[in-house]
Amino acid sequence: MKIFIQKVYLNTFEFFLLLLFILRICEFGILINHFTETKIELLKNEGIGFLQDVFNTFLIFLTTFPFFYLIYKYAEKGSKLLLLFCTLILGLIHLICICFFSYQHTPLDVFIYNYAFQEMWMTINTTESININMYIFMFILFCVIYTIGFRWFIRKQFTNKKLIVIVGSIIGVGFITQIFYPQTKYTQNKGYYFIAQSFKHFIKSDETGYQLNDRKSFQAIYPTKKFTNVNYPLLHESSYPNVLAPYINKFAKKPNIVLLIVEGLNNDYIQEKYRGIDLMPNVRKLAQEGLYWNHCLTLGERSFAALPSLTGSLPYGKTGFTLQNRYPYHQSLISLLHANDYYTTFYYGQGAWFHQKDSYLRFNNIDYICDKASFNAKYQKIWVNNFFVGYNDKDLFSHSLKIIDTIKSKNRFDIYFTGTSHTPFKINNQAYYEARLNGLIQKCNSLNNKKFLNVNKKFILSELFVDDAIQEFINAYKKRPDFENTLFVITGDHPMTELPRENSLKRYHVPLILYSPKIKHAKTFHNIVSHLDFYETILGLLKGYGISAPKQSTALGSNLLTKNTPNFAFMNDNREVIDYLSGNYYRSNKELYRVHSNFKLSRITNSTKTHEIENKLNAFQKTNKYVCNNDKILPIPLYVKSLKNKLIYYKTTKNETSCSLEYTNIVEGIKISNKKTYVDISFTYDKHPDPEITIVYQLQNEKNELLFWKNIGIKSDEKTIQYRIELPKQITKEKTVKLTLLFWNVKKTPFKIKNLKLLVKQ
Repeated sequence: MKIFIQKVYLNTFEFFLLLLFILRICEFGILINHFTETKIELLKNEGIGFLQDVFNTFLIFLTTFPFFYLIYKYAEKGSKLLLLFCTLILGLIHLICICFFSYQHTPLDVFIYNYAFQEMWMTINTTESININMYIFMFILFCVIYTIGFRWFIRKQFTNKKLIVIVGSIIGVGFITQIFYPQTKYTQNKGYYFIAQSFKHFIKSDETGYQLNDRKSFQAIYPTKKFTNVNYPLLHESSYPNVLAPYINKFAKKPNIVLLIVEGLNNDYIQEKYRGIDLMPNVRKLAQEGLYWNHCLTLGERSFAALPSLTGSLPYGKTGFTLQNRYPYHQSLISLLHANDYYTTFYYGQGAWFHQKDSYLRFNNIDYICDKASFNAKYQKIWVNNFFVGYNDKDLFSHSLKIIDTIKSKNRFDIYFTGTSHTPFKINNQAYYEARLNGLIQKCNSLNNKKFLNVNKKFILSELFVDDAIQEFINAYKKRPDFENTLFVITGDHPMTELPRENSLKRYHVPLILYSPKIKHAKTFHNIVSHLDFYETILGLLKGYGISAPKQSTALGSNLLTKNTPNFAFMNDNREVIDYLSGNYYRSNKELYRVHSNFKLSRITNSTKTHEIENKLNAFQKTNKYVCNNDKILPIPLYVKSLKNKLIYYKTTKNETSCSLEYTNIVEGIKISNKKTYVDISFTYDKHPDPEITIVYQLQNEKNELLFWKNIGIKSDEKTIQYRIELPKQITKEKTVKLTLLFWNVKKTPFKIKNLKLLVKQ
């Protein structure tokens, strides 16, 4: 054991400390070029961080010693190679985490496990600051240097008494710094943090029971809501009061609703001075001329939350409502307005598959989706590293107006999701905007602000561009005959993650602006609201124009002028629901804060309030999982009725069914009226199916003559499948036709499904 300790383990420990010291120097060098903190402050943080690294590394080596010694006893060479490999991986992880931190201003966390590969690959390829070739070179160079250094270091007898005393003293100082210097994002060892969070992520159980008391605790959070169904915890009566009536003159007819969800729009950006400059004067002017809520919150740190929150006031699911493999039945502005003769559209300059926006929209019967695949050759494509990103926001608005001109419907609900202020932050007329920004920077009196603006120039330029794009869009609309009959809604999906936020709650702070020529008088509202409050507010406005809103709602929010105490749970970047706002108190990262104007925070200690908020958060977490995992948001009959459809057939079974024959009927010969029909089918499976297994759906007449048939393949990358199938009206004199669905297994490959759910409506 003595030989192993002296010649292998202590030498490896000392070598790894030297490596951590070098990595801290590298981190300091990277951060001074990306952060506006002073060099002295950064250097102090890195010094404290290194001392904490030493102590944490000592604990790691101490606890893993028995494992490595056991291997050494039976395979001396193998133990050395394993030590080399483990310390090499730790060093590489730390290096990668430093690079991520320099770009995102936050340590790398477990959110990467909740990203689809396609989304992650797009982000990597479209982030110009992420140079893949450079990172590959750094990786190879690091491995070579590390291997040579390790081989030399482990052969030397450095474990003399003086060195042990020195290292021991550093460990002791490191222990003291752990007590008196709480870890910050600067002192934190980015690699250790990521590994620790990953370990917690994979051992955490997602299972949760749901009891009667959980439902009662959840519903107690909303004392003004009249809940109506014990099996559906969100379901409550709603009268949808028109709280906007005192502020908006009557439209001549059903108004068009134009919802602009602006990527990365922080409420601070539209203030007169952001970091010493007037960053978004055009959007600020719209706020000054309209109805403006300056204490509005989005419910997610990333853009996955905005669309379902704004259009449906919906819960969050496990990783975001749109990212579920099987959507629970729910109501939304899209589906309800579609059922009330509105033409519903979605405009996006990038790929609508991102965060499964397209899946969510189609489930809600959207009439038209325009994304990067829909633009014509007139518009300039944005390419980064041979990856087609999409189009800028000015082109998005221009293209959309041309599409709108072709739409014959009198009423529209148009949703825009901008993308220029998102990686890769590409803008047109770069020289003009750089000159404009440089002029603004010169007027700054603060050297710190000047440095910040220069360091983050790419991101700031994109906001200048988006501000102009929105103004040009509004100006173009003013020339249209439908401008007088349109309500514009402008908000952010979340504050830009590449720019630092003031505190944890400011991660969710976005503006909410209602703008229209029908606004009676401009007004700024200071009450705390969220995206969840938009859904019932708009339905309340539209009820006065003959829109039939369902008598029962599942909205988590209320309305934008409610006097209720705000109670909002947030889903952070890691898809954890652990932040909670209750009135003027905010619980985040196990700390309690008092909330002040403009969402400034002050840390407080109040065990009673902490316990109260934790109980609310726990009730919300359990209810969120229960209603999404068990399809308990809205009963099927109410869902179908709210969309003015007729329920034709409904079937659900949890039993396992074998589909190993060539043909396995799901349902056969259901008589339906010969008109447009919607079929929802979902199921789960354990074993990936043969790619040739398909779902066939067909229509026959009374003589069993085939009128229509089509088949769709089963997505093999998912274990839960959900399809919405639209069957057209058939050209036949017969008023009824027969519907059949079946699995077609050409090779008769063993294949089993369970949790089958089938719904047919017209």
